[in-house]
Amino acid sequence: MTNKEKFAHQDPSKELTMKQRLFVEAYFSSDYNASEAARIAGYGGDNHNKIGHELLSKPHIKAAIDKRAQEKIKEISLSRWPTIRLRSCWLPYRCAIAAPGRWRP
Repeated sequence: MTNKEKFAHQDPSKELTMKQRLFVEAYFSSDYNASEAARIAGYGGDNHNKIGHELLSKPHIKAAIDKRAQEKIKEISLSRWPTIRLRSCWLPYRCAIAAPGRWRP
């Protein structure tokens, strides 16, 4: 029986435990590495690979990861333009203080 089949009956809206919430945050901070996220979240044992894979198979954790990913996309899209303008000003001969999308010598 696969993990997907094993956890198929679980409700995706189930509340996360503290460790599971830590796992979700650690999953993003560890560049989507489930075994590293399991270790950071404090799951015991030597087999963090298996634990990480099992956690990703649970529907309520997958739903929390999807929700957090959507929040991160919104954060990035809201802060994208000022970051680009700031980085553009570090170019030696040009600065993007002019109208958006135009370079001013």
